[in-house]
Amino acid sequence: MVNLFSKTRSILAIDLSNDLLTKVALVASDGERFSLEGWDYYSEQNNGNTDFLQNFKPEAVTVALSDAHTLCFAVPDLTSFNLEMEKRKRGLSVQTQYSDFLKISNSSILAAVHKDMAEEVLKSVRDTFPNIPKVSINHSMAALFYIYLRSYRPQPEIRTAIVHWAGNVVSILVAQTEIPIWEGSIDLKTEDREEAYSEISALLQSANEKLSASQYNLILLAGDCDGNDLRKMRNFADQVELISPYRNGAFELGRGLGTRRKEAQVDGYQLAVAIGCAGMLLEGVGLNLADTDVEIYNELPMERIIEVEQTVINMVSTKVKAAIKKTVPLLLEQAQLLVAGLIIAIGLFGYRFYNNYQEELKLSQEILKEETRANELADIRTKYDEYNRKIKTIKERSIAIGEIAKEQLIVRTVLKEIDSRIPKGIVFSELTIEDRTVRVRGYAPDKLAVFDFAKKIGTSINLFADVIPTYDDKTNIGNYEITFRYIGEIPINNFSAVTINGNK
Repeated sequence: MVNLFSKTRSILAIDLSNDLLTKVALVASDGERFSLEGWDYYSEQNNGNTDFLQNFKPEAVTVALSDAHTLCFAVPDLTSFNLEMEKRKRGLSVQTQYSDFLKISNSSILAAVHKDMAEEVLKSVRDTFPNIPKVSINHSMAALFYIYLRSYRPQPEIRTAIVHWAGNVVSILVAQTEIPIWEGSIDLKTEDREEAYSEISALLQSANEKLSASQYNLILLAGDCDGNDLRKMRNFADQVELISPYRNGAFELGRGLGTRRKEAQVDGYQLAVAIGCAGMLLEGVGLNLADTDVEIYNELPMERIIEVEQTVINMVSTKVKAAIKKTVPLLLEQAQLLVAGLIIAIGLFGYRFYNNYQEELKLSQEILKEETRANELADIRTKYDEYNRKIKTIKERSIAIGEIAKEQLIVRTVLKEIDSRIPKGIVFSELTIEDRTVRVRGYAPDKLAVFDFAKKIGTSINLFADVIPTYDDKTNIGNYEITFRYIGEIPINNFSAVTINGNK
């Protein structure tokens, strides 16, 4: 159905689940259809670009964080009566964390993020997109569960596990039909894929044990995985597949994708988090962990609720449509009314077309300015990171030089103290120092001289400890060995050192 009076709204979603790779998606909606209009990947090697914005001016930016940066729990149905109790039970603090919840059927998803992390994310987004009026923070598992409800429309008694692979963190959300019942995550200690499958299997089994269940009907993989992971995990459930946000027409591929349409189709499971976050914000449901003024209703129904923006044009459009439906029989008989209705429709269409033209012209100019600013910010950020790396290197060298300065004079100090205590008639031939343990070797024809030497060392309070003398009197050679620890102070070598403040 063509809606001549609809207004297209767009949301820019940024997926920060993986610390090494950022995924960005632009999702637009006319109130009825949701479409992916652009997407890109950003990394340290590939800074990406903002060409995919084209003539779109996003109304808001939403950022997705994973279990590596936030907390997420599947909890009973939350109300104003049990919300604070559940927060305390999960260890969430109002003073140090922002938290929010999402109601689904007879259950809820509760999530929180530290305020320092939220403020850092918001500052970075606003520095990059200074003219975006609204910014929110979402949780990746909530976005994936939204995709699951919209794209898969779960049937009764279906047990599903959504597995999100984000860098070295794997999170799992277990659902019974449309109800989330368990959420957990693990940190992968190695990059060995086989060991990762074992860790995921153990986490799935742990969920089964807590929920007194035996098997999974469906496992959906999202994030940093591929078809090979899909084949390796075939035996984890009755059916294992890569999650797709395009099933059942939940999201469409925009015409502006051009040659990247096929790539966007194939990479749907990697873009699912970003697409889900944008869709939730466009529908007015989701999580808001940013303490911003983004309005959400915190309730996610099974079927999508279409809410057209009630502008003056939209209200006129609604009234015209209702009038047309009621008067169709009369219009067939009265040609004058039909002509009048057509004139009104053409006038409204022309008015809307003129407004859209003016708005697109202004948006094109603003986007050009923002692209120039974004390129300048990228160069500044690169120089900033380079200076930080240099400062870090200088600090590490200064610390190393300081440690050397503290220990450099230990040999000189120990030799000086030993020399003042060694009696005559003892030949001192070898000195070994490991950490603070000292070993003295040499030759002495008189055994008593050796033990007298050891006694002088042992009675030197606050200098030496644990003195153990050994004298070889069996072979009449006269070799001796004395071991002890040096516990006294060692002067610091005050040589000129390089410091980060540039004083030396």
